[in-house]
Amino acid sequence: KGSDVERQGKRCREPKEAMGKRKGREGGPVVALRNVRLELDEAQIERVRNRHFFREEDRDDLRRVAKELGEAASPAFFALYGDELEQKGIHLGLGKAALCFATLGAGADRLAEALGQEGRLMEAYMLECLSLPMLSLLYEKGRGALEGNGRFVASYDFLAGRESEFEGWMQRAGFPAKWQKGYLVPQKSALYAAPLSDAPQGEGTKISNICNACHSGYKGCGQKDCMGL
Repeated sequence: KGSDVERQGKRCREPKEAMGKRKGREGGPVVALRNVRLELDEAQIERVRNRHFFREEDRDDLRRVAKELGEAASPAFFALYGDELEQKGIHLGLGKAALCFATLGAGADRLAEALGQEGRLMEAYMLECLSLPMLSLLYEKGRGALEGNGRFVASYDFLAGRESEFEGWMQRAGFPAKWQKGYLVPQKSALYAAPLSDAPQGEGTKISNICNACHSGYKGCGQKDCMGL
C-alpha cells in the first residue's frame, strides 16, 4: 500500500516539461518557466547539514528527503516587467524592475503535510531546510530567463513591509498563487522584485541584497558559495 508520503509523492508528481518563455498575454506574465528541473547536489545538501546543525549520521536522511522533495515539487517561475507592470497598475517604485514569483508548487506543500501527519517531524524539518536552497536555484533560473538584450538583474528585493499589496499584484499579474492569512500559497514560494540594470553583474557575482532574505539566522556570514538562502 505504501505510506502516506509515498502516495502523496505519486499524486503530486507531474511530467517534467521543457522550460520556455512566452510573450505576455492579456492577464498573464511575460516570462513563464514551468516544471523546471531542480536538484540539490551533494555540496548543497552538506551546507544545509552544517548550517542547521544536523549530525553527520543525518546525511542519508537529508539525501533521501532531498530526493523526495525533487520528485514532489513542480518548480515554476513567473515574471512581469516593463510596460506590462504599468498597464496592470503595479508600481514597485524601483525604476526598471521585474515582479517575480517563484514556487516549488503545491506538491511540496502536500509532502510536508504528509510527513507531519505521519509523525516524521525531523524529516519535515529537513524538508523545510532543503526547500530554501532549492528556491535559490529557482531564483537563478528566473534570473537567466530575465536577462538578455542588454537587460541584467541587479538585485533581489523581497518587498518586506509591502505584503498588503501582494494579493492585488498577484491577481493582476496572473501569478498562480494566493496571499492567504499573511502567507503565500503554495507556501514554498516567494514574491519579489528584481531591479534591472544595463550593466552585467559579472559571472558568478552574488546578487547584491539576497542576504536580506536569508532564513538561516546567519546574516552577513560571509559564505561566498552561498546563495543567501
